[in-house]
Amino acid sequence: MASPVNDSYTVASGLTAHVGRPLPGLTGDVIVTGDSLTDTSFNSYGGAYGLARTGYPPRVIYNDAVQGQQMKAIVDRLAATLDANPTAKVCMIRMGTNGHGGTSHAFQFQRAIDIMAARGVFGIFHAIPPKTGENGTFPPINAALAAICAANPRTLAFIYDC
Repeated sequence: MASPVNDSYTVASGLTAHVGRPLPGLTGDVIVTGDSLTDTSFNSYGGAYGLARTGYPPRVIYNDAVQGQQMKAIVDRLAATLDANPTAKVCMIRMGTNGHGGTSHAFQFQRAIDIMAARGVFGIFHAIPPKTGENGTFPPINAALAAICAANPRTLAFIYDC
Protein backbone atom coordinates (compact mmCIF):
# COMPACT_ATOMS: atom_id res chain seq x y z
CA MET A 1 0.00 0.00 0.00
CA ALA A 2 1.30 3.43 -0.90
CA SER A 3 1.90 6.00 1.79
CA PRO A 4 -0.79 8.68 2.13
CA VAL A 5 1.95 11.31 2.01
CA ASN A 6 3.16 10.30 -1.44
CA ASP A 7 2.36 12.59 -4.37
CA SER A 8 0.56 9.85 -6.26
CA TYR A 9 -0.41 6.20 -6.09
CA THR A 10 -2.06 3.66 -8.32
CA VAL A 11 -5.53 2.40 -7.50
CA ALA A 12 -6.62 -1.15 -8.29
CA SER A 13 -8.23 -0.13 -11.58
CA GLY A 14 -4.82 0.99 -12.83
CA LEU A 15 -5.71 4.68 -12.64
CA THR A 16 -3.27 6.98 -10.90
CA ALA A 17 -4.56 9.16 -8.08
CA HIS A 18 -2.60 12.37 -7.50
CA VAL A 19 -2.70 14.38 -4.30
CA GLY A 20 -4.79 17.50 -4.87
CA ARG A 21 -6.38 16.28 -8.11
CA PRO A 22 -9.49 14.18 -8.76
CA LEU A 23 -9.39 10.58 -9.84
CA PRO A 24 -9.76 10.29 -13.60
CA GLY A 25 -13.46 9.89 -14.29
CA LEU A 26 -14.48 11.64 -11.09
CA THR A 27 -16.61 14.49 -12.38
CA GLY A 28 -20.00 15.69 -11.30
CA ASP A 29 -21.83 15.54 -8.03
CA VAL A 30 -21.05 12.79 -5.54
CA ILE A 31 -23.23 10.67 -3.28
CA VAL A 32 -21.58 8.80 -0.46
CA THR A 33 -23.04 5.83 1.35
CA GLY A 34 -21.98 3.21 3.83
CA ASP A 35 -22.05 2.65 7.57
CA SER A 36 -20.63 4.67 10.46
CA LEU A 37 -17.28 5.24 8.72
CA THR A 38 -19.04 7.28 6.06
CA ASP A 39 -21.82 8.62 8.25
CA THR A 40 -19.29 10.40 10.42
CA SER A 41 -16.61 11.08 7.80
CA PHE A 42 -18.44 12.96 5.04
CA ASN A 43 -20.41 16.11 5.50
CA SER A 44 -23.88 16.02 3.99
CA TYR A 45 -24.44 19.70 3.18
CA GLY A 46 -22.60 19.69 -0.15
CA GLY A 47 -19.34 21.09 1.15
CA ALA A 48 -15.90 19.68 0.54
CA TYR A 49 -14.53 16.44 1.91
CA GLY A 50 -11.17 15.22 0.70
CA LEU A 51 -11.49 12.08 -1.37
CA ALA A 52 -9.55 9.54 0.62
CA ARG A 53 -5.81 10.07 0.19
CA THR A 54 -6.06 12.35 -2.85
CA GLY A 55 -6.86 15.53 -0.98
CA TYR A 56 -9.36 16.38 -3.70
CA PRO A 57 -12.65 17.83 -2.49
CA PRO A 58 -15.57 16.49 -4.52
CA ARG A 59 -18.97 18.12 -4.18
CA VAL A 60 -20.81 15.75 -1.91
CA ILE A 61 -24.51 16.43 -2.46
CA TYR A 62 -25.93 13.68 -0.28
CA ASN A 63 -24.69 11.39 2.45
CA ASP A 64 -26.85 8.28 2.60
CA ALA A 65 -24.74 6.50 5.22
CA VAL A 66 -26.31 5.19 8.40
CA GLN A 67 -24.36 3.99 11.40
CA GLY A 68 -24.67 0.27 12.00
CA GLN A 69 -25.93 -0.50 8.49
CA GLN A 70 -24.93 -3.67 6.71
CA MET A 71 -24.17 -3.92 3.00
CA LYS A 72 -27.56 -5.42 2.10
CA ALA A 73 -29.41 -2.43 3.62
CA ILE A 74 -27.07 0.01 1.88
CA VAL A 75 -27.70 -1.62 -1.50
CA ASP A 76 -31.44 -2.02 -0.84
CA ARG A 77 -31.85 1.76 -0.80
CA LEU A 78 -29.16 2.65 -3.39
CA ALA A 79 -31.46 2.87 -6.43
CA ALA A 80 -33.91 5.17 -4.63
CA THR A 81 -31.04 7.35 -3.39
CA LEU A 82 -29.55 7.72 -6.87
CA ASP A 83 -32.96 8.34 -8.44
CA ALA A 84 -33.67 11.08 -5.89
CA ASN A 85 -30.33 12.76 -6.75
CA PRO A 86 -30.18 12.77 -10.56
CA THR A 87 -27.19 15.14 -10.74
CA ALA A 88 -25.00 12.55 -9.03
CA LYS A 89 -22.40 11.14 -11.39
CA VAL A 90 -20.33 9.36 -8.74
CA CYS A 91 -21.27 7.09 -5.85
CA MET A 92 -18.67 6.24 -3.24
CA ILE A 93 -19.32 3.30 -0.92
CA ARG A 94 -17.33 2.89 2.28
CA MET A 95 -18.14 0.51 5.09
CA GLY A 96 -16.36 -0.95 8.05
CA THR A 97 -16.07 -4.44 9.38
CA ASN A 98 -19.48 -4.37 11.03
CA GLY A 99 -21.07 -3.44 7.71
CA HIS A 100 -20.38 -6.75 6.07
CA GLY A 101 -23.21 -8.60 7.80
CA GLY A 102 -23.94 -12.17 6.93
CA THR A 103 -24.82 -11.62 3.29
CA SER A 104 -22.79 -12.65 0.27
CA HIS A 105 -20.43 -9.80 -0.50
CA ALA A 106 -20.08 -10.77 -4.13
CA PHE A 107 -23.85 -10.68 -4.58
CA GLN A 108 -24.30 -7.34 -2.76
CA PHE A 109 -21.40 -5.65 -4.52
CA GLN A 110 -22.69 -6.86 -7.88
CA ARG A 111 -26.14 -5.49 -7.05
CA ALA A 112 -24.56 -2.10 -6.26
CA ILE A 113 -22.52 -2.16 -9.48
CA ASP A 114 -25.61 -3.01 -11.54
CA ILE A 115 -27.66 -0.22 -9.93
CA MET A 116 -24.93 2.36 -10.59
CA ALA A 117 -24.32 1.14 -14.15
CA ALA A 118 -28.01 1.32 -15.01
CA ARG A 119 -27.93 5.02 -14.08
CA GLY A 120 -24.56 5.89 -15.63
CA VAL A 121 -23.00 6.54 -12.22
CA PHE A 122 -19.26 5.98 -11.69
CA GLY A 123 -18.75 3.71 -8.67
CA ILE A 124 -15.93 4.05 -6.16
CA PHE A 125 -15.50 1.34 -3.54
CA HIS A 126 -13.22 1.75 -0.55
CA ALA A 127 -11.56 -1.30 0.95
CA ILE A 128 -13.16 -2.83 4.03
CA PRO A 129 -10.61 -2.14 6.74
CA PRO A 130 -9.06 -5.20 8.33
CA LYS A 131 -9.89 -5.64 11.99
CA THR A 132 -7.91 -7.62 14.56
CA GLY A 133 -9.06 -11.21 14.47
CA GLU A 134 -10.91 -10.75 11.18
CA ASN A 135 -7.99 -10.18 8.83
CA GLY A 136 -8.68 -13.52 7.17
CA THR A 137 -12.20 -12.42 6.25
CA PHE A 138 -11.69 -9.08 4.53
CA PRO A 139 -8.56 -9.33 2.37
CA PRO A 140 -10.23 -11.86 0.00
CA ILE A 141 -13.34 -9.67 -0.23
CA ASN A 142 -11.21 -6.62 -0.97
CA ALA A 143 -9.17 -8.56 -3.55
CA ALA A 144 -12.31 -9.75 -5.34
CA LEU A 145 -13.79 -6.26 -5.44
CA ALA A 146 -10.48 -4.76 -6.59
CA ALA A 147 -10.39 -7.28 -9.45
CA ILE A 148 -13.92 -6.35 -10.55
CA CYS A 149 -13.00 -2.67 -10.52
CA ALA A 150 -9.74 -3.31 -12.37
CA ALA A 151 -11.70 -5.08 -15.11
CA ASN A 152 -14.03 -2.07 -15.45
CA PRO A 153 -11.86 1.07 -15.15
CA ARG A 154 -14.26 3.31 -17.09
CA THR A 155 -17.06 2.74 -14.59
CA LEU A 156 -15.46 1.61 -11.33
CA ALA A 157 -12.55 2.36 -9.03
CA PHE A 158 -11.29 0.62 -5.92
CA ILE A 159 -9.33 2.48 -3.28
CA TYR A 160 -7.32 0.57 -0.72
CA ASP A 161 -6.91 3.24 1.93
CA CYS A 162 -6.93 1.30 5.17
